[in-house]
Amino acid sequence: MTIAQPKRIAVRPITQHTWRHGGLFGPTARRQVIETAAGTAHYLVVGSGPPIIFLHGLDASVRWWNPTIRVLSRHFRCFALDFMTFDYWRERSRVRLPQSGDFVAAWLQALQLDRTHVIAHSMGGYSACQLAIAYPDLIDHLVLVAPAITEQRRLYLHELRQLGPFAWNITPTFVPIFVGDSLRTGPVRWWRAVQELQQAAPLPLSNITAPTLLIWGTRDPLVPVTRSANLQRQIANSRLLLLRGARHVPMYEQPDAFNQAVRAFFAGEAVGTTVDADQTRSV
Repeated sequence: MTIAQPKRIAVRPITQHTWRHGGLFGPTARRQVIETAAGTAHYLVVGSGPPIIFLHGLDASVRWWNPTIRVLSRHFRCFALDFMTFDYWRERSRVRLPQSGDFVAAWLQALQLDRTHVIAHSMGGYSACQLAIAYPDLIDHLVLVAPAITEQRRLYLHELRQLGPFAWNITPTFVPIFVGDSLRTGPVRWWRAVQELQQAAPLPLSNITAPTLLIWGTRDPLVPVTRSANLQRQIANSRLLLLRGARHVPMYEQPDAFNQAVRAFFAGEAVGTTVDADQTRSV
């Protein structure tokens, strides 16, 4: 596809009011809006260095990446995309899952980013894999955190019933963000996104060529760790790191281990184990 150049860009600083649940990232942090060939992109940008983009999952926002961005923005230029934007709790726009990979590619083109690291969580993992398959030259390293990528539709519906137990077992510092994003999204938008995932076409994951790290919590109730081995086998030369005791949001539940693993992987170090390893290492 031909991706047009950005039409305009509007910038406003992040203030304590707009980021009150996550703390400040410093004076260089900005909320930005840019027009792309695929639509309007709303995102957070902070830090300096090689670029990283962050793709959140269902019922989420850029705030789910707070502990990771605080650390990585000291070494990287971090861009966190919001797939859904609101104005006074009313939905302004939403990127639909089938078009999300193309939307991210258009966003990167508008930002004039020729190549970047990618970190994606849960349903955002589907978008990241779309991007990696269709636009391989755009991705340097790919990190998939409990990616919601499956061909077992009925099994996934059954596992969604674990949302209740998940909500009762999240880390305390994450509670305000989880509750706020859940209320803002609402059940109708949430169910609409779930249906898109269930109806999404299977991805040819074997076509992913970027160095890939899979990170999974061993106690994830929403996207069970039992899926990790099959997914790893489909992505050539991928590595798998299990975080012992973590659930579905390991970047909040075990931020030190998570951030250390990501930094090491981006530096070219061997993190986790390959599919041929006798036993997957967990930390």
